[in-house]
Amino acid sequence: YLILSGKTDYTVETSTSPVGIIVRVENVFHGIHEKVGFLEQKLEEYHRSMEQAKADFAKPFEYEEELKEKMARQYEINARLDLDREKIEERTTEENLKPERDSMPKVAEYVGDYTGKVR
Repeated sequence: YLILSGKTDYTVETSTSPVGIIVRVENVFHGIHEKVGFLEQKLEEYHRSMEQAKADFAKPFEYEEELKEKMARQYEINARLDLDREKIEERTTEENLKPERDSMPKVAEYVGDYTGKVR
């Protein structure tokens, strides 16, 4: 490879033919001039975008009041959910400590004679 160096590096694949090397170097050289216009347009576009971003950054956040309201509402809902969770935890611990009649195991008794009739 042959490398053309300047502010940037450009590589050219070499060949066994001297004419082939010259043609490739010329193609890379002409390609540089063609890229200049394209790169200048990109640079101008980047500058415009940066100026627009600076202007947008300087503006106040337009949804700030709505955000504050929504955050307060979310805080309120989270607080209610935590209170409900504490009540549920208290109820389940009380149920575990005091067994109820319905939760006691039941024993099935079959009262009947050999004919299958239940008395």
